[in-house]
Amino acid sequence: IMEKEDYIQIVSPIKGSPAEEAGLMANDIITAVNGESIQGYTATEAVALIRGEAGSDVVLTIQRGEDTFDVTVTRDTVPIQTVYYEMLEGQDNTGYVQITSFSTPTYDELVAAIEDLRSQGAEKFVLDVRSNPGGLLTSALQIANMFLNDGDTIMQVQEKDADPYVYGASDADYGDFQVDEDVVLLVDEGSASASEILAAALQESAGVPVVGSQTFGKGT
Repeated sequence: IMEKEDYIQIVSPIKGSPAEEAGLMANDIITAVNGESIQGYTATEAVALIRGEAGSDVVLTIQRGEDTFDVTVTRDTVPIQTVYYEMLEGQDNTGYVQITSFSTPTYDELVAAIEDLRSQGAEKFVLDVRSNPGGLLTSALQIANMFLNDGDTIMQVQEKDADPYVYGASDADYGDFQVDEDVVLLVDEGSASASEILAAALQESAGVPVVGSQTFGKGT
């Protein structure tokens, strides 16, 4: 979630989470929790209301476009697995890998997924960061590095009144696992933050095709 115009906006529901199972979608606006308006609340304050005991319910008032309605979400533990993969049926030698968020174990999970798919005959890959709201910057840098050569630009940061700082690909800094096979990256309106960093790096520095719809647009 993120703060937007005095309310809380859903960036994207996490795969397998209570929010996804309840049908919440990227760009939904949460206007109330259990009937209590959260106008002006910070993300932290809103989360404090939404979280609770596993098995209990919370009612979220959702604004989706012109419609406003209530959604009952049954609380549960949020899954921690971030990488899911399989060989694509009917597609010659193509491995499919979905990254649902960027956390500490994501790099190792992705390495294991690609190695397993290679052992099954994968010679090219579809990476999917649709509905991936982001996560740790370090994880995004590590994963982008897999597809780039040392010195290639991953991203550039410029703070107020400061010179730009370029994060360059570096096996010494981010790990030496490399993916040289053909790759396509899938994105949608729920791809945000670290997903957008990965998409831009792969598209601009590795020539990887990015397919889908316009991403979330988290500008920070």
